[in-house]
Amino acid sequence: MRTLAVNLLLLSVVIVSWAEIRVNFCVLRCKDNHMREMDNEWSTDFTLPLLNLLRTTGNETAAYLKAKLICE
Repeated sequence: MRTLAVNLLLLSVVIVSWAEIRVNFCVLRCKDNHMREMDNEWSTDFTLPLLNLLRTTGNETAAYLKAKLICE
């Protein structure tokens, strides 16, 4: 599970750099709080919708917006 967390963290950095999206600090705060609650493990409720979007559409912006929606 830790490997998945590391891969997802790297993926989020790549998404932001590829899409040149200004990072929304609210989303980052949500992610940080989520990681603390999960004892540094990502939950499938958070990661699977994002991975599914990237796999099916390849649209980094859609994945970013989905992460933002999950965190609201």
